[in-house]
Amino acid sequence: MRGLHLLLVGLIAVAGLVFAAMWLWTIPIISAGTTPPGLMDMQPADMSAEATRTYLATMSDTALRTYLGPQRVLDTVFPIALAAALALVTLLLLRPRIGRLALVAALVPMLYLYADLLENAAIADLLRRPNAADAVIEQARVYTQVKFQVLLIAGLILALALFSRLVNWSLERIRRVG
Repeated sequence: MRGLHLLLVGLIAVAGLVFAAMWLWTIPIISAGTTPPGLMDMQPADMSAEATRTYLATMSDTALRTYLGPQRVLDTVFPIALAAALALVTLLLLRPRIGRLALVAALVPMLYLYADLLENAAIADLLRRPNAADAVIEQARVYTQVKFQVLLIAGLILALALFSRLVNWSLERIRRVG
């Protein structure tokens, strides 16, 4: 069990360091070279296909190279570390309470990872061909929306697991005192 806790700390550290690298290094470079500023998956969900094509066409060479280079690497490592950390902590918290069903709950972060990696591939495709068809742009947008929705579900499962542990801990303390 101790090894799993060390693994969890390592995964959280990797996710945190990669997230910091994105926000302090690659995202500012990309934002400076795009209009409106920001990454593709940070653009409004209702952004039209034409506005997306304009965003892609006006992207600076530096922003494009950064997006397809270091940002793509970081944005691959980050969801892998985040999903693994979320799955592991969910499993550790829920296994004592619900046994093997905890494995099902731990799969939700893996669905987030799948959606995120699909989104990354779709965005890379858009960056390589900024005159993409509306359907290709919409597919990337759907992956982005699914990614964030599944991540929200994984977060809610984690919050419920933490709340369950807190209630259990509180009840044990009340029994010991009373």
